[in-house]
Amino acid sequence: MKTNENKMGFIDRIKNSQYYKAIEDGFWRIWKNKSIWFWGIFVSSGTAFSFNQGFEEDKTVMSRDEAGQFFANYWQWILIGSVTLFILVIVFWLVSTVARAGVIKELDNKQNKKKHRLGFKKIWTVGQKDFKKVLRLDLLLLGITLSLILINLLMGWLAYFYQVNILSIILLGVIIFLSLIFLVFLTILKPFVLVYLLLSNLSIEKSFLKSWVAIRTKFKEFFKLILSFFVINFIKGAIFGVIIVIFVVSGFIIFPIFSNIYNESLQGIFILIGIISIILIVGALLMVGAFFTLWKMDILIWWVKMIDGIKVDKKTKKVLVKNKEEFVDVNEKIPAGVKA
Repeated sequence: MKTNENKMGFIDRIKNSQYYKAIEDGFWRIWKNKSIWFWGIFVSSGTAFSFNQGFEEDKTVMSRDEAGQFFANYWQWILIGSVTLFILVIVFWLVSTVARAGVIKELDNKQNKKKHRLGFKKIWTVGQKDFKKVLRLDLLLLGITLSLILINLLMGWLAYFYQVNILSIILLGVIIFLSLIFLVFLTILKPFVLVYLLLSNLSIEKSFLKSWVAIRTKFKEFFKLILSFFVINFIKGAIFGVIIVIFVVSGFIIFPIFSNIYNESLQGIFILIGIISIILIVGALLMVGAFFTLWKMDILIWWVKMIDGIKVDKKTKKVLVKNKEEFVDVNEKIPAGVKA
């Protein structure tokens, strides 16, 4: 057997690995159940908003007086817009808690039973039963994040107003660095914690502990998982790039035609086509992102069960004992904290 393994090429070894099989199975599992792709938009472990705007030095930037005047004139609309945005963020977050709970539970069921049917409504129904666990986890992490931000701001304020010296600057830099490292650590652990929290019926504290132990003791396997996600993200980026390139090239072709048209009715049609095109490209990017999010979640669920065992409840155990032909040792690979 060893001689055969040594003769196998690099590609063959990858194809024969359990990770390749899990990735392939996960791909087809998500691909064949397109009705759940919508929930992938909400399944992301966190929502990040980055504003990368480059401001050049020009005279169009509002002065303080102009900004104050603008706010005085339009404060009602600014308030309405801010409240609306806040409500939308809260609604999106609440839907996300239900979606994450439902998707993790249902993908686990699908992995355990090939004939199990995934459905749009079913994910929502299942997610409503356990969304409070996800809600508590999100609130805990939000509280920790805000606490660290406040601590860093307070330390910076004290260092600035009371005693600014090299020691205080170094101390503040160390605190900020450690805070960032801790937040990155929590961000990495969060998806694993979610899986343990929902599938193993553990508390949040024990889920964090189990996640950390799984990564620390099986770091080689964790590295393989990260490498798999890197490849998947590369494919996702390539597809995103193709979609954007198609959109940009189409724009370069259509825009010269549009600019030479003087008929207002035809210009209106081109504007409508442009709006529809933007909606289509945004929709395509969202759906592609949702697919890859669900795909990675499926692999993560498989990885946790592969590393730490399969959850078996009392009902499953009774069924396995009765059906002797399909008997499986229920005492094998049962994660700590789960009662068989």
